[in-house]
Order: sequence, then structure tokens, then C-alpha cells
Amino acid sequence: MPILRTVWRRRALINLQVWAVGERVHARLADAGLPLLGLFNVPNSVQAITPLVGQI
Repeated sequence: MPILRTVWRRRALINLQVWAVGERVHARLADAGLPLLGLFNVPNSVQAITPLVGQI
């Protein structure tokens, strides 16, 4: 079960779920202490963008 960080913002309880696209972004978000649920690879061509968006 993924670890979720609970954040209070304007009296609303928010479960923060973060997915990163790219290893560099993933590393920076992890360094910032965000609760990362997963990592998507950066598309290597324009044609690969639509399938990635479909996965997300």
C-alpha cells in the first residue's frame, strides 16, 4: 500500500499522490520529501507522447 502524505489546505484534507515523468524530476521530488507513487519514462519521440498521456 503506498504511503500518502496528508496535507491540510484551507480546511480541506488532501491526500497527496505524486507521479513523476523522468528520472531527474523523480529524484528532485524525492529530495524535496514528496510521497512519490511511481515513475513514468520520458517519451523518446513525439509519437510516444499520446500513449504516455493515456497511461497517466
